[in-house]
This record gives sequence, C-alpha cells and structure tokens, in this order.
Amino acid sequence: MPEPATAEFLLEIGCEEMPAPWLPGLREQLAQRFREAAEREHLKPSDVRSAGTPRRFALRADVLSRPPDREEKVWGPSLAMARDAAGKWTSAAQGFARKSGVSPDALAHEAKNPALPSELNLVYIKKTPGRPRSRSPSA
Repeated sequence: MPEPATAEFLLEIGCEEMPAPWLPGLREQLAQRFREAAEREHLKPSDVRSAGTPRRFALRADVLSRPPDREEKVWGPSLAMARDAAGKWTSAAQGFARKSGVSPDALAHEAKNPALPSELNLVYIKKTPGRPRSRSPSA
C-alpha cells in the first residue's frame, strides 16, 4: 500500500506583545496543542516546529493531505433484546436501525465482549470518509 500523501501546514499568529520569558513555554504549548488536535483529526502530524517572537508565533508541520477513511462500530441492543418471542424485531432494534439509517436486517451481529462470544449485540459499522484538506483562500 502506498504511503499517504502529506502536505505542509503553516500557521502564523499575530498577538499583543508577550513577555520574552514566556516565549519558550508558549512555543511548546502551541506545538503540543497542535499535535493533539491534528491527532484527533487523524492527520498524523510529523516534523512539528514552532517559533515565536514577542508579537508573532508560527508553527510548521507535515500532515496527511487527506485523513484516512475510518470505520467505527456503533453498538446496539443485545440480540436477545432485539427480537421478540415470535422472532420479530423489537422497538429497540427498530429504533437503533432507524438511528443508524438502515433496516434492522442490514445490521451485523457481533459479540461486544470477546470473552462472551455467545452474547451477541446488534452493531452498525459507521463508515466515515476522510475529508480532503481545505485550502486557504490565498493558496
């Protein structure tokens, strides 16, 4: 599988004059908070560098140009609660399916706890495509 494409991210912030002794800590905070935010967005930041003067801060990093597509399991009611004695879908199963945007028959059945494989739950596999990176108006 080919390596995902990366892009350069550049942020520049102008501010009121900051005391010079604060600059090292502020630069580190800027870099750390950017790393955390980029990781939350699955952008896999690397080579994060920050710089600053009393009136301006800058940050430069390499990030994925498009985050990867993701799949997330959304757990629903247990299979025992999802069907009634006649084998029809209960309101719990129908509500979960409606919330997920599919019919109850389209939901998967999986063990939520691998230690208890006989206790199955309804599960919806939510697919989230990676969003293309937006470009700034000046780009």
